[in-house]
Amino acid sequence: MSALGLPDAKAHLNITVAIYDAELQTFIDAGEAALTKVVGPLSSTATTVKLLHPGGTMSLPVTPALTLTSITDSAGTVASLTGVSVSTEGVIVGATFPRDLYTIIYNAGRATTPPDLLLADKELLRYCWSQSQRGGGRKPGSQPSSEVVMGGMSFVDYLIAPYRQVP
Repeated sequence: MSALGLPDAKAHLNITVAIYDAELQTFIDAGEAALTKVVGPLSSTATTVKLLHPGGTMSLPVTPALTLTSITDSAGTVASLTGVSVSTEGVIVGATFPRDLYTIIYNAGRATTPPDLLLADKELLRYCWSQSQRGGGRKPGSQPSSEVVMGGMSFVDYLIAPYRQVP
């Protein structure tokens, strides 16, 4: 599910007709996919990973992490989650795990999308929409009107900077 709903996207772009809904939803989905690669999921997302774990403390690959649902080893044994939790950074605390292949089901993302990430989502949509409607043509050396630059960073980069994850 998108963090940015179609009605909010249309309001941000001042679009009142339904003729563009399918195209806008495509832009919303693509923009959120791009943001997710950089900052992690924008909203709570059920996530299943298979993790070959070398033993000891376990870290999840998709963060931020919210809650653990289950941890199952290669033999199909489901671990007890009593006293076990996960940090926002994706570190499972309260237990250590032996070397094995685990299937882990958890919720990654954010319980609520922070306002600055939601604005970044909207501004990325505005930029993509304006480029699609104007053909992307502009004078050499000019800045597109929807891409404000602040200190060498685009406005979207500025908004997402505190959430950027190290690859």
